[in-house]
Amino acid sequence: MGKGHVNKLAWQISKGLLTSTSDILLYSVFLFGASVGKSASSRGVCESFKEADNLFRKYNTKTLIESFSRVRNKKRYLVYQKNKGDRQISISSYGYKRLAEVIPTYRTERKWDKKFYLISFDIPEKKRTFRDSLRKHLKKIGAGLFQSSLWISPYNPTNYLKESVNYFSQQDWIIISPVDQYSIFPYFEEELPLLLEKTYKLADLNKRYKSFIDKEKDKKGLVVCFEYLNILKDDPQLPFELEPPGYKAKEANILYGALLKKDNKFF
Repeated sequence: MGKGHVNKLAWQISKGLLTSTSDILLYSVFLFGASVGKSASSRGVCESFKEADNLFRKYNTKTLIESFSRVRNKKRYLVYQKNKGDRQISISSYGYKRLAEVIPTYRTERKWDKKFYLISFDIPEKKRTFRDSLRKHLKKIGAGLFQSSLWISPYNPTNYLKESVNYFSQQDWIIISPVDQYSIFPYFEEELPLLLEKTYKLADLNKRYKSFIDKEKDKKGLVVCFEYLNILKDDPQLPFELEPPGYKAKEANILYGALLKKDNKFF
């Protein structure tokens, strides 16, 4: 099984959320801890994965062992620790950093300073890699495309961009403008919901949350995890006071957490 096919399989299994088997294995250990079954050896862990969840049966054992060894030895995402004489698998600081990069998290605190931030940039074609990275990071912090090359966010993106992208060397091409909510929307209560819907497609997101709530109650394992996380990935997670009435994100997150705790036989 070639590397390209393996990565494609990872993308299919996670429904587009993850692009490598290494990330799927890391996320699985994060969810279900060290209770992975037969032994702490690479083969023992991988056989436990395949027995526990049908998704892993799409891989042959050799491919899983190679991926697990790469996660543990080369990437150093996982480490062995002793617990009452037994070796158990734990996630390293590198592993947690990687999870933060690829797995979306539902934010229970969303402070809002009652401003919006307009972000515009004019980045040359030769800087395409940076431009694409900037767009990805803007989406990650709740920014949406307002107009052509003009993004809007209720969160101040400055500090995040300084930490996440090579901001200082490119900042001449990026303009961040804070705008008071009533300056940009004179009729705030009437105009804002229309803008948020146009920018973020919240109605479509809410339909996906409702479908998850209605259809996923009897599922378990990685399938339900990836179903939920792919919706959350697309959710801008706006300040709670900006979410439309009846928005199901919080209910879906509660269900997701309950499903993970429902049955400890995932792994």
